[in-house]
Amino acid sequence: MGFGYYVLGYLFTYVLSINAYRFAFIPVGMAFFLLGTAELRNYNDKFNYFIPILFLTFLNAVLGMVIGLGDLFLWEIPLVTGVLPKIQGWVDLILTSAVQLMLQYYLYIMAQQVDLQKQRRRALYSGIITAVYCFLNIFLSFGKAFLPGIFASFTALIGLVTVVINFIVLFSCYMYICPQGQEDMPRRQSRFAFINKMNAFRDEKERQTIESSNAYYQKRREERKQKKK
Repeated sequence: MGFGYYVLGYLFTYVLSINAYRFAFIPVGMAFFLLGTAELRNYNDKFNYFIPILFLTFLNAVLGMVIGLGDLFLWEIPLVTGVLPKIQGWVDLILTSAVQLMLQYYLYIMAQQVDLQKQRRRALYSGIITAVYCFLNIFLSFGKAFLPGIFASFTALIGLVTVVINFIVLFSCYMYICPQGQEDMPRRQSRFAFINKMNAFRDEKERQTIESSNAYYQKRREERKQKKK
């Protein structure tokens, strides 16, 4: 449906890129995001507005990869000198922040579209946390000269929490949102037996909870009927 590409895109862009070779992971992540959006726009036209931001981020990431490879191998690349790397870094910060925020918005509208209230609330809360982190990160990047070191540590901690929460929300949407007509299909089977056992245990608990709730409401309806008599 597209969420599988989003999971890969998020892993490459915001998880695997936490290292000195970040420039090599961002373009791959953006390519996966573009592939996922190309599929998801078939289910909601609003995803068409996501494509220009992703494409700009992809182009800027490719430029960043050229700059990074030039620094790594000491290449003398024409035009990729002076203030260009710094400008590219600022643009990368702003665009990748925008992608994070827009991603939570699109997860929210897709969860709402298929009436998954738990995923909808999670996307809303993660969007708020993401907005706070993006503001702090941008503020830190432009004002690190006069900000205390503890601010950078605090921002990094918030960033780590944001990445973990956002990935959980995204993976939850990947697991539960499916195309119309596939709602009753069995859960995707993992290649790992212990994960399948955990999923089976969870499904059984959910089934028992639903049956218990239905029995409770049925009892309440019967009691109200008796009172009316």
